[in-house]
Amino acid sequence: MKLVLATLAAVSWSLAQPIPQPQPWPQALHDAQRTSRSTIIGPGPLAPEHTYQFPSVGFGSAPVVTRIGRMFVTASYCVFPTPEGCFAYYSTLLSVSPRGQAYPAARDLTVQYNGTPALGEDGTIYISSGAGLRALFPDGRTKWTFPIQTGSPVLTPNGLILASGSNVTGPVRLYVLDLQGRLLWSKLLPPDSAPGAAFSLGRDGNIYYGAVSSYVVALDPAGNFRWRYPTGDQMHSLPLVANDGTVYASGDKLYALRPNGTLKWTFSAPGSSLSGSTPALATDGTLYIGSGARFVALNPDGTEKWSYPVPDPGQSALVDGEGSIHFFDGGGITALRSDGTLKWQRPTERFTLNFGTEFALTLDGTLIAMRNPFGMAIGPSALP
Repeated sequence: MKLVLATLAAVSWSLAQPIPQPQPWPQALHDAQRTSRSTIIGPGPLAPEHTYQFPSVGFGSAPVVTRIGRMFVTASYCVFPTPEGCFAYYSTLLSVSPRGQAYPAARDLTVQYNGTPALGEDGTIYISSGAGLRALFPDGRTKWTFPIQTGSPVLTPNGLILASGSNVTGPVRLYVLDLQGRLLWSKLLPPDSAPGAAFSLGRDGNIYYGAVSSYVVALDPAGNFRWRYPTGDQMHSLPLVANDGTVYASGDKLYALRPNGTLKWTFSAPGSSLSGSTPALATDGTLYIGSGARFVALNPDGTEKWSYPVPDPGQSALVDGEGSIHFFDGGGITALRSDGTLKWQRPTERFTLNFGTEFALTLDGTLIAMRNPFGMAIGPSALP
C-alpha cells in the first residue's frame, strides 16, 4: 500500500503552483494548463527597452524562451513576391536574442517548420515540421522525427509529448510519445478534430482542446472521450485549465465549464466580442481578459473584480511572479498591479504592435513582446 501511495504521489501534479517548468517560458502560454503565468517577476517602470524589426518576416508562432535567454519562434519568408503580395512562403524556425539578432535554429533547412515549439528540460526543441513531429538538439541537429502531420506539441510534467495528427490519408489521432520519440500509444479522436489541434492539460491528467465545429472536447488521461460542450462559436484560443479543474474557453464569450463538462458561467461585454482574446490566470484564481474597450479582471465565480479602460485591449496577457499583468493596450504595453492600478506604460510609436501580440518572460525578468514582424524587449536583456 505504501508503495502504491508513493507511486501516486510521484506522478501527481502539485496543487500549489502552475505545472512546474524549468525553462522560463517553455511552451505556448507558458505551461500545459495554458495559464500565461510565470513565477518570474517582470520589469519595473525604469527598465531599459529595445525594439527591432525583421524585414519580410512574419512570425508564425508565439515565442518560447530558454534559460540562457534565447527565443525560438517560427517565421515565414516570402520566396515568390508578386505585385499583389506574395505567391509562396518558406516557413522556418528562428533562434532570436532579446535584442533581435536572429539565425536559423534548425540545421536541416530542406523541410519547413511551423506551429509553436516546446522546450524540454535539457534544451531539446520539439516542433512540427514538413517531415513530421521533430526533436532538435539545442545546436539545431535533428534528434528524431515521428512521421505525422501535426500542430504544436505539448509537454507534460511527467516527461511525455502529446500531439494530434494523422498520416497522409488517415484519421486524426492523439499521439503520446516519450522524449526519445517512441510511440507509447495513440487514440482515435472525434471526427471533427483538426490534425493541428493543440491540447491543454488539467492537473488530473485530463486533456482538453477546441474542435473545429465549435466544441470544447475533454478526454481522460488514456485518451478516451469524456464529454464535449457546444459553445456555438469558434474557439479562438487554447482552453485554460484552473487548479480546481474549471475549464475556460474563449470564443465570442468566455465560457467557464465544470470538470464534468457542464456550464458554470459565461462572460461577455455588452456591444463587444471577446473574439481572439486569450485569458490569463493568477495564482488566486483571478482571470484577466481584454473585452471591448476595457481590460477586465474576473473572480473565479465570473463576477467582475475590476476593469481598466484601454483603447484596444490585446489578444493575450502575461501574469508575472508578483501578480502584475502585462498586455497590449492599443498604443503600447501596459503593466497593472493585481488590484488594477497602473504600474507602468510603454508606448510603441516606433513600430506597430497590434492585438495579436504574444508575450514571454526571460529568466532575468525581461518582458518579450512579439508580433510579426516586430519585437520589443523591456528589462535587463534589452541592454547591449
